Amino acid sequence: MTKRPLFVIVGAMKCGTTSLHAYLDLHPQIGMSNPKEPNFFNEERTWNRGLPWFYGLFDPAADVWGESSTNYTKFPRFAGVVEKIHHYDPATRLIYVVRDPVARVVSHYMTNVAHANEARTFDEAMADLSDNHYLHTSRYHAQLTQYLRLFPMEQIRVVELGELSPENVRATLRGLFAFVGVDADFDHPDLGVVKHDSSKKRRPTSVGRAITHGMPGGKFVRYTLSPLIDKPLQKPVVTPALRRRIEDALRPDADALRALTGRTFSTWSI
Repeated sequence: MTKRPLFVIVGAMKCGTTSLHAYLDLHPQIGMSNPKEPNFFNEERTWNRGLPWFYGLFDPAADVWGESSTNYTKFPRFAGVVEKIHHYDPATRLIYVVRDPVARVVSHYMTNVAHANEARTFDEAMADLSDNHYLHTSRYHAQLTQYLRLFPMEQIRVVELGELSPENVRATLRGLFAFVGVDADFDHPDLGVVKHDSSKKRRPTSVGRAITHGMPGGKFVRYTLSPLIDKPLQKPVVTPALRRRIEDALRPDADALRALTGRTFSTWSI
C-alpha cells in the first residue's frame, strides 16, 4: 500500500474530536482511520507493528488519510509523539480542537469515572494541582509548544469547540478541507450531527468496576450490562473556591494560547 499525505487530529480529549472525525470521514477524498484513535505514534505496542499495520487502517483509495488520537496532546504522560509524527512525514498537517479549559477538565474527569478509570471524588482528584493530568491536558499552549519544536505554526490549525456547532460547522469544515488539501466545497446532510452524547454515560458501581478490571473482556461486559448494574453519571459539583483554584492554575496557559493564535476565546471562563 502506498503512503498517503496525512493529517492528525491530535486532541484535545473531550473537545469534539469524535464528531470532527466523523464529519471529515464523509468527504470522498478523505480516509479516516478505523478505529478512530489508533494511538500509533504514542504507544509502543502499536508503533512496533510498523507502517504496514498503520496503512491498513485507511481506505487505500483515499487521496488523504487522517486519524484522531487525543493521547497525542497529553504530554508529559505520553512523550515522544511529536518526534514519531515528524519521522512519519514532516509535512503532516495537525488539527487541535480546544474548548473552555475548566469545562474540559470536568468532562475529562466524568469520562474517566464512566470508564471505571477514576474512583476518586472530583475534590480528591483536584486536591493537588501542581502535577495534575487533568490540568496538563487543558494546558493547550503547553501542549502546542511540544509540536512547535518540529512543526511550523502554518501546519497547525486550532479549532474551538464552538466552531463545530451546527450553525458553524460547514464554514469550519470548508477551512479544514482546504487545510488538508481536498475539495473545500464538499457538503453532506450529516455535517453537524453530533456523534458523541455524554448524557448517556453511567457511573460504575463497585460491581461495574470489578467487572471492568477483573475479567477478560470486562469493559465490553460492563458496557452491555451497564443499564442494570451502573448508576446515571452526575456532573460533579465544583465549589466556587475549587473553581477559582483551577481557573488560577490554567489562566496563564490560556492567555499564552491567545497570544500565540491571536484569538480571544471570548466564551471561556478564563
